[in-house]
Amino acid sequence: MRRYIAISLIVIILSSLCICVYAENITGLQEQSNEIATSLNEANNRLQAVQEELSANMQQLQELDNQVAQSQEELNQINTQVEKLTTQISENEEKLAKTQAEYDSIQDTLNARLIYMYETPQLEFLQVLLESTSVTDFLATYYAMKELAEYDKELLETVKQQKHEIETTKKILAEKKTQIIESKQSKQKKTQVLTNTKTMREYYISKLTAQEQELQAQIDEYNFQVATIEAEIKLLALNSIS
Repeated sequence: MRRYIAISLIVIILSSLCICVYAENITGLQEQSNEIATSLNEANNRLQAVQEELSANMQQLQELDNQVAQSQEELNQINTQVEKLTTQISENEEKLAKTQAEYDSIQDTLNARLIYMYETPQLEFLQVLLESTSVTDFLATYYAMKELAEYDKELLETVKQQKHEIETTKKILAEKKTQIIESKQSKQKKTQVLTNTKTMREYYISKLTAQEQELQAQIDEYNFQVATIEAEIKLLALNSIS
């Protein structure tokens, strides 16, 4: 009888010890699980924040891409305008050179006629008179020379007007080219700023992407630890039953 009671007491004591050990193990594992769950929740919150920031930066990068493309297109158009104006200026300068040569030639011819008619009138008069077969022929020749001189003067005035118009056009084209080149320089600066901003944005996105990957790896590790602890808790529960 005493022996049976002693055995019973031993069994009770051992059972109590097992229960205590089991309780301590379960409590410890649950505490670990709770700590990991807290860390997991914080990591998920950080990941969500990073993903939101990453999404916003990707959208901004797309906008920068569009702005850079638009700015480059505007630069291409400006370059086309500069090339067109350069061609127009070159053609205008050639036209001006031809007109100037024509003007100089007419001026030389007119000067020669005026010198011939006005600086040596007696000689001219005598020459025309001697070469004329009649008074009518003399007058006709004389007035023909005067009309020719008047024609030269009118032609010279016409060419002079053409020259003035070409010079005015040249000035307008030069001013327009200067304005377009200034606009081009301003657009180039803007494009460079946009490109630099885009490069910085891409670098920041790469950092956010790396951070996102690190957080995701950390979350996977937390989930693995939680699953491992839950498996240990289940195993302790099964062992305690058996």
